[in-house]
Amino acid sequence: MGSEKFLRCSVCDAIHHVSPFDKAPAYTLVGIELEERATDDWRLFMKQHAGHRLEHDCSSVGSGRPRIILVLW
Repeated sequence: MGSEKFLRCSVCDAIHHVSPFDKAPAYTLVGIELEERATDDWRLFMKQHAGHRLEHDCSSVGSGRPRIILVLW
């Protein structure tokens, strides 16, 4: 778990788990066909919380105090 990265919005109290799957496509079944849709979960989180105070370098075990950054979009 030590390599897991999280972002936390201190305004909304929302948490995003940063992973290599953030840009994995999403698939929807339309009839008998699979429809592929590009995604970027990290970018969406950053856009939704633009201007909010974000904590990064958070870990799931709470080791250390997270650093605070302000994201201006």
